[in-house]
Amino acid sequence: MAPNREEESARLLAWYAALRPLTVDLVGDFAGRELFAIHGESLIRHCLEDAKVDFDCESIPTSYSPSLLPVKYTPADLFPAGFQLLHAVYAVERFLSNLSQRGCHFDIIFFSDLRDLCAPEGCSPSNAYKYQLARSILIRHLSKQVPETLDGLRPEVLEFESPEDSDFDEYLRTHAVHFFFCHEGDDAPDGAAVTLRHLIHQLISWGKNVAIINSVEWRSSKVFAPLIGRTGEVLESLELDATPANPFKVSEAAQVSFDDLDDSIEASSLPDAEASVRAKLSVAICQAIRESTEDDDRAEVDERIRAFLLHTAMLQTCTITERQCSAPDAPQTDKEKEDHGFLREFSEVAHLMMDNEHALLSDDDDEELSGDLYDLIDGRIFFFLLDRLRKGEAFPEKVVEVGRALIKAVSAEADSDIATLGPSQELKSSDSAPRPSVLTFSHPAVDGLVQDLELEQAPEKRDPTADVVFEDLTLWLNATKGAPAEKKPEKLSPWAMKRNQRMERDMVAYSASLTNSRGKTIDPETIVVADKKTQAKQNKPKPAHNQAPSGNKGGAGGKKGKKGPQQKGGRQSALDAVKAVQERKAQARSNTIINHWAEMCAEFEKDPSLVGRYLKADKFAYEKTVKGDANVLGSEIELYMCNILGKIWHELRSRVPKDGHKGLYLMAMVFNWLQQCAKRPATPAVVTTIEKLVNYLQMPHIPLVAGDQPQNLAFSFDFKAFRPVKEIVTDYRALQLEYGGPYMDRRFDSQPDERVRFEPDAWQRRVLDSIDQNNSLLVIAPTSAGKTFISFYAMKRVLEQSDEGVLVYVAPTKALVNQIAAEINANFSKKYENQGARSVWAIHTRDYRIHNPTGCQILVTVPDVLQIMLLSPPNASSPTSWSHRIKRIIFDEVHSIGQSEDGVIWEQLLLQAPCPIIALSATVGNPEEFHDWLAKSQSKKGYKMDMVVHGVRYSELRKFIYEPQKELEFGSLKKLQRLPVPGLDEGNTQCENLKFLHPVVALTDRYVPDPSVTGARLIKTDLNRNCDALGDVSFESRDCFTLWNEINEILSDDEMKKLGIRKPSKSLPEIIAKSDVIKWEAELKEALRKGMKSGVLDLQKLRRRFESSRPKEVVQDHEETLFSLACDLHSQNALPALVFHFDRIGCETAAQGVLQELSTRENEWKKTDAGWKNTIREYEQWQKEKPKKELEVKIPKRTKDDKGDSVKVSALEVTKAAASVEASQWESFDPDDPLEQFSFADHSRLLPSEFEEMTRKLSWEKLNPWLVEALHRGIGVHHTGMNRRYRQAVEMLFRKGFLRLVIATGTLAMGINMPCKTVVFSGDSVHLTAQNYRQCSGRAGRRGFDLLGNIVFNGIPRERVYEIMSSRLPDLRGQFPISTSLILRLFGLLHGTNNSKYAVQSVDSLLSQTRLYLGGPEDQDAIKHQLRFSIDYLRRQHLLSAKGVPLHFASLVGRLYFTENSVFAFHALLKGGYFHKLCTDIENNTETVLQEMMLVLGHIFHRLPAKKTREFVEATQRSLSTVFLPRLPKQAEELLLEHNEETLSIFKGYVNSYIGHSLKDEPDRTLPFSKTTVGPEVSDAGRVLNGTSTRIRSPFSALSGFTDEFKSAHELCSALRGGVFLEESAIPCIPIWPHDTDVELNAYLYDFFKHGSMDILVRDNRIKESEVWFYLKDFSLTLASIVASLESLVRGTSTEGDEDQIDLQEAGENPAETAQLQRDIALEKSKASSAKPVKKVKAKLNDSWDQDLGDDEDGEGGEEDWDAGSGIKDSERPAWQRQGGGLIKVLDAFVRLRDDFDTKFKKVWA
Repeated sequence: MAPNREEESARLLAWYAALRPLTVDLVGDFAGRELFAIHGESLIRHCLEDAKVDFDCESIPTSYSPSLLPVKYTPADLFPAGFQLLHAVYAVERFLSNLSQRGCHFDIIFFSDLRDLCAPEGCSPSNAYKYQLARSILIRHLSKQVPETLDGLRPEVLEFESPEDSDFDEYLRTHAVHFFFCHEGDDAPDGAAVTLRHLIHQLISWGKNVAIINSVEWRSSKVFAPLIGRTGEVLESLELDATPANPFKVSEAAQVSFDDLDDSIEASSLPDAEASVRAKLSVAICQAIRESTEDDDRAEVDERIRAFLLHTAMLQTCTITERQCSAPDAPQTDKEKEDHGFLREFSEVAHLMMDNEHALLSDDDDEELSGDLYDLIDGRIFFFLLDRLRKGEAFPEKVVEVGRALIKAVSAEADSDIATLGPSQELKSSDSAPRPSVLTFSHPAVDGLVQDLELEQAPEKRDPTADVVFEDLTLWLNATKGAPAEKKPEKLSPWAMKRNQRMERDMVAYSASLTNSRGKTIDPETIVVADKKTQAKQNKPKPAHNQAPSGNKGGAGGKKGKKGPQQKGGRQSALDAVKAVQERKAQARSNTIINHWAEMCAEFEKDPSLVGRYLKADKFAYEKTVKGDANVLGSEIELYMCNILGKIWHELRSRVPKDGHKGLYLMAMVFNWLQQCAKRPATPAVVTTIEKLVNYLQMPHIPLVAGDQPQNLAFSFDFKAFRPVKEIVTDYRALQLEYGGPYMDRRFDSQPDERVRFEPDAWQRRVLDSIDQNNSLLVIAPTSAGKTFISFYAMKRVLEQSDEGVLVYVAPTKALVNQIAAEINANFSKKYENQGARSVWAIHTRDYRIHNPTGCQILVTVPDVLQIMLLSPPNASSPTSWSHRIKRIIFDEVHSIGQSEDGVIWEQLLLQAPCPIIALSATVGNPEEFHDWLAKSQSKKGYKMDMVVHGVRYSELRKFIYEPQKELEFGSLKKLQRLPVPGLDEGNTQCENLKFLHPVVALTDRYVPDPSVTGARLIKTDLNRNCDALGDVSFESRDCFTLWNEINEILSDDEMKKLGIRKPSKSLPEIIAKSDVIKWEAELKEALRKGMKSGVLDLQKLRRRFESSRPKEVVQDHEETLFSLACDLHSQNALPALVFHFDRIGCETAAQGVLQELSTRENEWKKTDAGWKNTIREYEQWQKEKPKKELEVKIPKRTKDDKGDSVKVSALEVTKAAASVEASQWESFDPDDPLEQFSFADHSRLLPSEFEEMTRKLSWEKLNPWLVEALHRGIGVHHTGMNRRYRQAVEMLFRKGFLRLVIATGTLAMGINMPCKTVVFSGDSVHLTAQNYRQCSGRAGRRGFDLLGNIVFNGIPRERVYEIMSSRLPDLRGQFPISTSLILRLFGLLHGTNNSKYAVQSVDSLLSQTRLYLGGPEDQDAIKHQLRFSIDYLRRQHLLSAKGVPLHFASLVGRLYFTENSVFAFHALLKGGYFHKLCTDIENNTETVLQEMMLVLGHIFHRLPAKKTREFVEATQRSLSTVFLPRLPKQAEELLLEHNEETLSIFKGYVNSYIGHSLKDEPDRTLPFSKTTVGPEVSDAGRVLNGTSTRIRSPFSALSGFTDEFKSAHELCSALRGGVFLEESAIPCIPIWPHDTDVELNAYLYDFFKHGSMDILVRDNRIKESEVWFYLKDFSLTLASIVASLESLVRGTSTEGDEDQIDLQEAGENPAETAQLQRDIALEKSKASSAKPVKKVKAKLNDSWDQDLGDDEDGEGGEEDWDAGSGIKDSERPAWQRQGGGLIKVLDAFVRLRDDFDTKFKKVWA
């Protein structure tokens, strides 16, 4: 039985309704420069709807009978009004241009079977022709006019028959499409929504992500949209034919006319000026329509043809700005309806011509013809001219001339006289609008920036309501005005002192874990300030590194004139004696070491296992190297290991065929150890043995240095074991490349340097030189390359230079802040004169502080806290203030500038930095562009910006995919003896479930249509992506060698020579170093590029050679396979491992799954194992006997002395007695402890007491018990939602080696020092991007421990793995850095420091950049206008005086800067008296008042959209949640709408001024994406149209009847004319539903306040479970900030310091930590007294808002005082004031609201 369409549709819609798509930045956070596809029909549908293109319809009066329609035209329910085709093309191009400007790379995909989807819901079939013609024209236009993107790629415009088309399947297979842009349709159960969502379902089921195009949002360089991940569940066996039920069909009349078309139009029949494709097409179609018309109707048709061709002439001769025309009236008569029928017929014929590739369109490629089909029809102009023609009115002469030529080309019979006229009356225009006006303003810091703007001065207007509000505020301020009391440091309570001591102990332990110290001891270097001479020497430029120091050698530089040997004095004799004693001691120690080695060597030989001997010797060698004793033995240990490897080789080769290659990895290990012997002087015996072995094996010569150690070998070297090597290893280059890559010398021109303790590479010495020269520096190098020393060298220099200089270290996460501080604590110590107030380092985050942030020399902080400190006036008020003492700022993980959340703060800090900077990153996609942007900023401050890029990791990464072939046969997890072979696919025990991935398999071909080949749908071409991807994928030596082998197999010698591919023997030396491989890798990559571009090399064929053993892919759930993967990694000795999964809840679920598996298998084993049962019996027997034994050995507390008197037993005697008691093995036995064979923990790396102490501390944190249980089994979880102390315990235990499996989100990769052997990506995610892949994979390969890092993909499809591996890093694209709140805070800094030089420089740094933002346009004029009109906004909101002094609630706005633009809406309500009125009754009607406050705040802060779909509404009808936020209260809504209207008016003035000042009123006539110029620059026709031209709005948008009136800031920014830059996020207002936006808001805050349940928010409000707590926390912190700000205003306390701005903004990063911090703060402040009531006083009211009292006035509101009786009668005062309300009541209400909300909030995480 066939499935029911309605049922299947209902299933589909229910599936879609249950999705929870994440809104992500598609460019910066997801796709970057990678390819994505746009569904063409969705694109047209969205763009035309969003731009409100005039394709709308007018209803036929119900009294009209369809039977009256002419037979030729199909009856319809609706008739079309306008048909603004050019506006439609412009709307699509604007969308594509927005993508292109952001560096996006996309294709556009159309499906002919889904062509009807381009029309919006509810469109009548009779009206669909407009959308079909627009679709056909757009496909043709974009295919021919599409430009190249920023990286040189040209988007493809493709049309397939359907999504099931085999050609489309080929497209998906050969293109790495990251996601598809699709429309989700409207909420109609039987409409296009089913078809669109079916397409989305198909794409998801095919493994493609889908972004919702109709929810896209543009913010600076970001593109935000909901993203449905490919990992989501799909419906099984969905059988639904989703093809539109009533597909579009052309009318019969159009089909007849199309059949009558001539195949060609004589070009000679058209004048040269009119020789365009549009003209030819119009003439041809008009001819066909005329021919198919009956003779009786021909006169009327000729009239319409004349009007249409006059319309074509008008488009040809009229400028775009003169084409505005009113919409036609609804048709009333038969004739008027036939007019619309004519336009439809014309459009449908044109559509058929394009669909069928009519011969006439072949001229479209003629360069002599203007390709202007995108502007084929303007419905408004056609109907206007038709009406004018019928009235006999005149037309412009040029229009008549061109039009008649076209008419004659149709038919001489259709021609007739047309009246002409001269220049007509001017078109109504807004050009004559007065210049924008602003309130007066002047400030020396900004006058120079904006002085050239020509603006009118606007009169100031008073607001009676604001008068009263500010009067009330001023009374409080004046009552508390006066010199601020000196802030004395509070005496710490015993609890606080204990807490600080605990934090200090934890910090020491954390520091020790970072330095591999034993226990909890650290040994930091004590820094002493260098004298001036030493500092001058340090700052002196270093000589060239290859240049010998000046001066003579060998002591010839001594005093002249003295000859002969110098006599030894008594001091010298004493020194010689001491030296002799030391030499004897050293010799004795050497003998001891030699003897000890001989003993150990003999002990090793007793081990029957050769692998065991090797491992023991390896450990012994490591210990001797650490202690510095290795030189004494002269490489004998290394030679001994070569001997053992030879024996292992001999054993192995005896079991395999002679001609096999198994075991060659052993020879690579031998070759490596022999090279290690060359790094130190070897004993003569070792040298002799090695030389003999090298000659015997015919190895390349190894340069050895013979030492003077006299000892013979402690073992006998077995040369016979190496006998078969010569026959098998014939090419040592091949051996090194295939097996020895991890062992190669990794130095890059390393040389000794006295500045550091290691031999730095050349790039590292360049870094040191740059720091010494006090330059700014950008360093881009992969993880493990050696960046860590940079920061510590810069820190040491600052510490050595003085006790006052400051270095600030900025980290993106608080976890990294803690780690860096701990490393500083472990590395540096210093003594200060005033030790109590000073410290080497301090931490300052919003959560907490350690040490004094302004009293330390190295401050470790996060970006927003640093910004607050830099903008704090007290920190910059004097030359010795903190901001003036900053010598350098280090920005770690600087690529965070590209993040959507706080990237703008990074950008602002990089611009504002008052000193040289160091920017560090491993992942920047556009380093040159980023450096140039930084260099411009730094040069303004007088600093040179250096850049050092090093692209080579220290340890290579080898990639694998985990594909288990059968169910795990679990044995145990006991530690196995295994040679330390790098890589998971080497050695004798390889795991068949781990499949190696060669980097070449990640490269895919690109395909585009080839119109030159008949019948050929696709051809290979455009390989730019692969060429670019080659630069981002890295090849280790083995990859290069296997690639060379495969290419050598495929290509002939001539082809190899043509591509420049040389043999390894020609490209590489005998002993190969890593630097040699890097050069060879570059050669091979260049040859690959050349081969792909020339077609010599078939990449697909090459890829298949590396995928020959690929099994049929069945992707298993990553959680199901994670345990077996962990076991396989254990067996391969590939632990410790970090497992990255990008969902917090998913991390915990995966960890619980592994824990459960271990626990279950252990319990099952215990039930059946006889040995365990016997152990338990013995233990139980011991427990029974224990009390008796304790009585027998009971230690008395008292004894008798010599005199017989009773005395107390001493502690020493008690200890001796206890020690004499024999300890039982059962004392430390706990049957509930995890057994070693069922645990991943390595108990040898940690004392039980240390582990117990850590877990005991965690017991205070109220963690889930399973988390601690998992630690016992070596499993940890790490993400930002976890308790901070637990996270630190995980980090410490992992670094110590106890934990060997940690499951984490990507935040761990942000610099956290947790290196591992293996990184696992478990499960796919939209967050698994190129950026995160590189950040996370960089954790693998521990420098100093691992020669190679392993990357394993688990539960991810192969095609997705290839996509990840080859994804290019995204370019850093910043955000618009200038915001209204930042400008206000800058004026606060200027005012608070009396316009200090530092403050002025800060303003200049932020506001005088030529480039708006990183990746943005260069336009200083835009910055000027943004600044000036933002100031005007602040002036009109009474936040800034005419002289730049912050006023009234400015401190509150500054404090809530992180909520921009919501804070300005909040201020509008505060200023408008809304909260004053509402809170008057707070004491009597508390619940009602608080609920209304929550409703209002829910509309303002932390807004989440809630799309009101039918399924969503039905699912929440019985919920305790309201879900959809109710409308704002009337007064609040009116105030916010008034605020938005005023703000909109201000920024319309911005645009108006910008057009006149910067664009010089140049016309806007270029399509934004294709850059096609439309119409003539100067009109050839007189103005006869009846519309109004626009100045601010795009003239393309004005074609649909829009004017310069805008409803919202969004409409203003989205419909601006070209050439104007205005960032919507920089306009200080928020859209108010339902006026400015039709998107409703989620009522989650309002609902939580009512019912206090997070579970209901997850279930009914559809808030993601892993995010809901953070949303509520953010609001809690916002409430805390509001209360703190209002308290400051009421109490008159200063809010200019950074301390007050930070304390309450964050209370913790997870529930348990927040609760602890709240308890700590409450205990510390329990004795603090409440604020005393403030007495109100009268104040004088000035005549204007900004009448200054004088330069000596200070404080918020200092320039405006208020008189309680000035000009306001008591009867006119608002009710709230007469009833005793005011700011104090507002504060009271917000305190109650905060306490109530936090009480509910704390309950859910108690």
